[in-house]
Amino acid sequence: MNQRNRYVQAVNSVIDYVEENISEELKLEKLSKVSGFSVYHFHRIFQAFMNESLGSYIKRIRLEKAAILLCNNPDESITNIAMDVGYWSSQAFARAFRNQFNMSPSEYRNSKNGYVNDKKGNDKLSLSGYSSSEGGNSERRWKKNMKIDVENLPEMTLAYIRNVGPYAENAELFSSLFSQVRKWAEPKGLLDRQGIYFMAVYHDDPKITDEAKRKISVGITVPEGTKGSGKVNTMKISAGKYAIAHYTIDRGEYQESWDKVYCEWLPESGYEPDDRSCFEIYLNDPKTHPENKHIVDICVPIKKA
Repeated sequence: MNQRNRYVQAVNSVIDYVEENISEELKLEKLSKVSGFSVYHFHRIFQAFMNESLGSYIKRIRLEKAAILLCNNPDESITNIAMDVGYWSSQAFARAFRNQFNMSPSEYRNSKNGYVNDKKGNDKLSLSGYSSSEGGNSERRWKKNMKIDVENLPEMTLAYIRNVGPYAENAELFSSLFSQVRKWAEPKGLLDRQGIYFMAVYHDDPKITDEAKRKISVGITVPEGTKGSGKVNTMKISAGKYAIAHYTIDRGEYQESWDKVYCEWLPESGYEPDDRSCFEIYLNDPKTHPENKHIVDICVPIKKA
């Protein structure tokens, strides 16, 4: 493994650990052990690759996770949400949240159907704030065409390459990432199997996290125990109940498709989003479709409301 790939794997391993243990105390010493580097070196490696310090990254992820929980769990106390994201002092949480979003947690929760601003003044639409640009006819059309199944999915292992930065409607980026994963997987015989999924896992809410800091993991499902190498890492996709929305769409319709699940299906479903990552499963190569359509399953983790 060359040196750069080793650094990429180290940073990705720590990102995965942070997301899986967000409610715990995340000390630099522990995270350095996860990375395989010394404290002295890892702190600088992380800063160089992520363009923010490890401490700043952890704080941001905690607060962005809290913002999602505030919108998705209106009956949960703010104190409990603070603890869920690793704040053991509600006062410290309130100060940090206000500094990030320019309003208190309760104000943020109450404004979830409108715009909020981060400290830099950027407009960010909260998760439940979608309104169709095409009016009522669009809502009826999508409800008629939207097919959603609720299924219990098993735990899966994903071999992935992670990208940090803008990705919306960037077909070239997705093609490049999948190509790299295929090149890694093919000589290992990992493509010649039944039940393989091509997936993209979204780690952030694009309506909360700045575009330059959004993380996406693109890859294929592999047998449990498969080890990553080079640029490729492996991660677990949590088992549990998911809403699976089946779509045949154009490339530019992905965001609208996601919004329809959250803003039309979920409020009437008896479910609410669960605290696990969302992902897409790609079921065709659009280049082979007669209309260049994308056949995709949008998978949202859910729990009983």
